[in-house]
Amino acid sequence: MCAAALAGAVAFAADLPQAQPTLHQGEAGDLMSRGYHLVSELKVASDGGGRDADPGDPADRIDGGSLARRYTYELGVTTHTELYEEFGTSNQKIMQEKGALIGVKGSVTRRLGRDNKLVVAGEIAMGYSDYTGSYIGGNYGDLRFNGQSRFLLDVSVAYGQSIPQWSDVAFSVGLGYRRLTDNLQEAGPAGYQRVNDRIYLALGVEKPFHSGNWTISPGLNYRSALWGNQYSAISGGLDKRQKDASGIELYVNFAHKPSRITVTPFLRTWSAEDSKVNGGFYEPRNDTREVGVALTYRF
Repeated sequence: MCAAALAGAVAFAADLPQAQPTLHQGEAGDLMSRGYHLVSELKVASDGGGRDADPGDPADRIDGGSLARRYTYELGVTTHTELYEEFGTSNQKIMQEKGALIGVKGSVTRRLGRDNKLVVAGEIAMGYSDYTGSYIGGNYGDLRFNGQSRFLLDVSVAYGQSIPQWSDVAFSVGLGYRRLTDNLQEAGPAGYQRVNDRIYLALGVEKPFHSGNWTISPGLNYRSALWGNQYSAISGGLDKRQKDASGIELYVNFAHKPSRITVTPFLRTWSAEDSKVNGGFYEPRNDTREVGVALTYRF
């Protein structure tokens, strides 16, 4: 070993705690080598965005393409107003329900790589609606009932892929299930419960914009029903197939990085055609519009 290297090893050994025995030249060199690798490993770990990193931020990535946080979660509250309308054969309105619902929503995101992910999401909301309709052979508006309860359940799973070459524009494809329970039996003996079930395909696109501590991401989802059924609790219970339905969801995510809070105003619509006839009954063509906002926290 040259004199300079030996001097360095001696100086390194002198800096060790006094309780340690004197090191031989080879041991000192080996310790220096191991100390170098230790510093290198600590540097990689500190650069990666460890436990305290924002789970929604790309800085979670560490060298080599691995991810410090593969799973992130989101939980919050949501509220929206809903307008449901039915139309007769001559395109005249025959019934509407207007209400307000509040609920909870959440999601689990599994990062699959640098630019793709799998998201499982769900929402449960409850509220009350006011019914406006007509008697048989009467005029729309003659029949009114207020305060009937409604229940909404929506769950989905989607695969998302962002394109860095396109300024991180992200595309998604997934499947969803939606159930809306309408308790019109609460209006009186003439009312009956209605349950609409729908399985749908969802295609989405989203574009993030960054401004200081905010990420603003407008998005659009198109939804097309693969299967649909309307259950009516009359005549012992009737199922009417109603799969010809489609809708959209427009939204803007306002995500605040330090607080991990996201505010999302949204507009959701559905349009369904006449159902199949069963037992002399069918579900008329109908439109649904939901306008609301969600407040969620990422962790």
